[in-house]
Amino acid sequence: MNNLKQEHKVRVEENDLEIIGHSDGGYMTYHYQGKPFSGYMVIDYHENGDVMYEEEYREGEHMGWDNVYYENGQIERETLMYGATGLEFYKYDEEGNLLIGGKQVPDDIYDKIVAQNKLLD
Repeated sequence: MNNLKQEHKVRVEENDLEIIGHSDGGYMTYHYQGKPFSGYMVIDYHENGDVMYEEEYREGEHMGWDNVYYENGQIERETLMYGATGLEFYKYDEEGNLLIGGKQVPDDIYDKIVAQNKLLD
């Protein structure tokens, strides 16, 4: 069973979302049940049915955590995304021990984007 990041957030399969257009950055934006989608789009599953890969969306736009899980349910990689920009990246072993990680952009840029978009909420 997955140890899903932010378990309290909605998870929806990609096929259940409606593409409504593109953001200013040119990325697809999504609606779910007639409203801009906020939550995780599940992209792929392991053979056992657990989530393998998911992307977080906020108000229809790709923004937040992209997560990859091992088949045993532990998180393998997590990347804090703002559109196509990775702000923060972490990789773990199958027992959940951190192997590498940290911020991918300068602190001032990171702090500004995270604060303006409340990405750590």
